[in-house]
Formats: sequence, structure tokens, C-alpha cells
Amino acid sequence: MPYGITIKQFVVSTSMAFSSLLMGSIVVHAIMQPSLQQPDFTDEVEARQRAIRRGVGLVMRDDKETSVVVAPPMSSAQDVFSEDPHYPSAGSFPTTQGSAGSKYSRKDYWDLDQILQDEQLIDTRLVDTAYGLGWMNSQAAEVESYQRRREDEDPEGEGDENMSQAENRPVGGQSGDEGSANHLPADCKLSLPLWIAEGLYLRRFVEIEEVPSIFNANMQGLMTLEATVMRLDQKSFYYFEIGMRLAALLGLHTLMERLLKGMFERSRNIFDVAQTQIVGADQEKRMQVLMDFMTRSEREIFQQGVMVAGEYDLFRSGQLSRVRQSAVHIAPRRD
Repeated sequence: MPYGITIKQFVVSTSMAFSSLLMGSIVVHAIMQPSLQQPDFTDEVEARQRAIRRGVGLVMRDDKETSVVVAPPMSSAQDVFSEDPHYPSAGSFPTTQGSAGSKYSRKDYWDLDQILQDEQLIDTRLVDTAYGLGWMNSQAAEVESYQRRREDEDPEGEGDENMSQAENRPVGGQSGDEGSANHLPADCKLSLPLWIAEGLYLRRFVEIEEVPSIFNANMQGLMTLEATVMRLDQKSFYYFEIGMRLAALLGLHTLMERLLKGMFERSRNIFDVAQTQIVGADQEKRMQVLMDFMTRSEREIFQQGVMVAGEYDLFRSGQLSRVRQSAVHIAPRRD
């Protein structure tokens, strides 16, 4: 025992040193193995951000919080509050390497097809009150327009009784501050474009309780019919693209399977027609008639089928020395 130190002091100092060493080893162990940490987040916003960065979204179902995969793991260069949490923000790199080795590229907002897809209206329901967005409600917009018109006509503020009634009229069955014309109350139903509804749903600002009517149970039974029998292009020119996005967003596996089955059956029929029936002098006219019944993706398949059939006929007649390799399917190389 060192000179001038009592037994009690020696025991206390030794126990403190051992506690510090133990705490340091625990910290090092937690740093070296971050996957074993299970932090108890008290702030739901912070939990949401960290969950999305891990590639996991927190979704409430039947009063139980479950975890479902909604996005690839995000790097430090990505922004969880960008226009879409699936993609990096404007100041980051164009592609991000995922955990499985695949690359997730940013949406191409110069693509006209992408812009037209995002215009599909989705019925949503607000989770909380949206302050300052009363103009999005038709009734609130009517009240605001009436107030401005009365102010222009009566600058001294001497309005009639109808004006005061319009100011105090609740919106969406609410009263008080939440029912004012400047706010949207909770549980208010709105029809939003897909690009807005998708981002707000992932951040739990809105709920999407049901898919659009063009993807309801009755339509799901008609997806496998031929394009000349069931014109999906009249429902949406990007029917399958929008349907797959909604099915993946909401976790609707049945809808996704039926969309894939319908896409396969219709594409097979379209490809057969393109290779067998588009011949003769009126080829362009017949192509245009058939394409009027198809969606955007089906038209691309149809055009590829016509091109393949034409090149094959040229190859058989000796006018083409070799056939180009298909961009859709690449056969495995034999060793």
C-alpha cells in the first residue's frame, strides 16, 4: 500500500478506476458494434429520420408500431427532407451505392414521362392540422375570395352580416382555430398529385387509405385482358407504372402480383401481334390503330416487336447479314 494512503482511500480509488475502465470498454464496444444499439427515441421526428437513414420506415398499423423496408440505406450526403427520401438531395452525388451493391439514382425531373406520371391524383387524409393551407380547401378558398372582394368594395370595413357569418363558418366540421379558413383541420381529405402524396405519406403527414378507383378490386380482375378488349390507356396512360409505385409504397402485395401478371399477359399478346399481323403496305396505319389501345409501356413493347419482326424478315431474305442482339434479354455466355 502506498505511503500516506489509508485502506479506505485505496479501496475507493481502486473501485473508481475499475468503473472508469469498465465504462470505457462499454463505450468502445458500442462504437465498434453500432448495430447492437437499441436507443430509446423519445422524439418521434428523430426516430423517423434515423429509421429512414437505415432504410426502414415506421408505420402505425392497429396501434402497433412495425418496421417495413421503404428505402435504401442513406449516406451522409443524402437529405431525408429532400423531395423524395428514396433519392439524394440536390447537392449530393447523382447515384448512391446501396448495401446490396445496387445503385439508386435520383429521379430525372427533366423526363416528361416522369412528370406526367406524377400528376395522378391520390386521395389522402391529413394526420394533423395544416396551418396556413386553408386555400387548398374549396370552401376555405371561397371564404377567402369573398373576404377580399368585400374589402375592395368596402375599404372602411363596414361589411354586412353575411361577411361575418362567412368568417365564422367552420371548415370540414371543425370549430375554433382549427376550423378557420386559413387552416386545414386534421382528418381533412385532399386529392394530391402523386409526387406530393408520396413524400408526405413517407413522412406520416398524410394517410392513403385506399388506392385510386382505377386499381380497385374490379379492375384488378380485368388487367389480364387484351389491350383491344380492356383499354387501360383510358384509365391512365401510365397505368402499370403508377400502379407499381403505389403498390410498393403501400405494401399491397396482391395488387403488385396482379399488375405483374396483367403486364406479362398483355405484353405477350402485344408482342405476338407485332410479329405476326403487322405486314403489308398499310403497316404504319395498322400500327397506329393498334397503338391507340395501349399504354405507354405497351407501346414501347409493340414497337420493339415490329422492329424485330422486320429485321428478321430482312435477315431471311438475305438483305441483312446479321441480327442485332436483343436489349431485353441477354443469353448467358457458354464456357
